[in-house]
Amino acid sequence: MKYILIALSLGVLFLSCGQFKGVQVLLATQDLQQGTNRFVIAVSDQNGFINSDTIAASFRTEDGNLQFIKEMKFVEFPDYYSTGLKRGIFSEIVEFNNSGEWSISVGDATKKFIVKKTSDSLDIGDIPPKSNNLTINDVSLEKLSTGSNPDNRFYENKIFSLIESDVSFIVAFFSPAFCTSPTCGPQMETIIEISDAYGDKVAIVHVETYQNPQEVKSDFNKRLINPVINEWGLDERQWLYVISNKGVIVAKFEGYASASQLKEYLTDIP
Repeated sequence: MKYILIALSLGVLFLSCGQFKGVQVLLATQDLQQGTNRFVIAVSDQNGFINSDTIAASFRTEDGNLQFIKEMKFVEFPDYYSTGLKRGIFSEIVEFNNSGEWSISVGDATKKFIVKKTSDSLDIGDIPPKSNNLTINDVSLEKLSTGSNPDNRFYENKIFSLIESDVSFIVAFFSPAFCTSPTCGPQMETIIEISDAYGDKVAIVHVETYQNPQEVKSDFNKRLINPVINEWGLDERQWLYVISNKGVIVAKFEGYASASQLKEYLTDIP
């Protein structure tokens, strides 16, 4: 009976893998490594972004052999501005048993991607660098963010100081005005929500992707990458880390991190 149920479950997944027609898969996580990864995609069709509760995705190695099927869960972007749009991404923990070229298939769409031996960016369990990020004590607020109305709370703390203070904190790397990927979520609004909920119990640091926000606003081609981004092995996409009071990375998000996902790592904070 057990094997019949397993076979039926797989059959349902195979059917759901093919139920979406004329779709496009957008890969939000690109720094993938052999082993455990948080894998994130967005899926669209001719009517816009798909927002079903779950979506089945099949994963194959370069030889085309099916390795596994994952039921990925929808993470909805909060509608902070009451647009009425239900947009979001699909996310799940995925284990890759080897590096090389892989592909993901959803409906009739297939997307290839590369799994590396090790991640280019800092990972869970790593010790973060004691970065000397700029704060409002160093420069004016408009030089710290491309956002239209930056929140002072996110520019008060040095990363190295928080690490040395043995406190848990969040550090988010992104450009509020210049996230060009359709998988980018409202990360600034979400960390504001977290800050409002936890107050001074959780320090949050926003590191702007570009070190020259004012120039970038007038000419994006003049952008210069913030050197702190390079210290963490990151690029121009959205990234967010949760650091424990032991000074160790306990959570890593490439792409949007929702408030509920972040709260999972803040359970030790009253």
